[in-house]
Amino acid sequence: MTMTASRARATGCQGYSETHPRTKETASVARGLVRTACAAWGLGDETAETAALAMSELVTNAVRGGTACA
Repeated sequence: MTMTASRARATGCQGYSETHPRTKETASVARGLVRTACAAWGLGDETAETAALAMSELVTNAVRGGTACA
């Protein structure tokens, strides 16, 4: 099940949140979300790609090393 939420933060920037299963495909979804957020915030392509790469690494590490919630 995927849950998505979008709401304004105290800074005035739109915030995004999604919950996904702990699978390798989730890294691709996360990269897409980061690219979308960066575009909505008017950030450049280079910044978006750097952020997407960082997110991909974080999600991959969580998928590989995470444990199921009790």
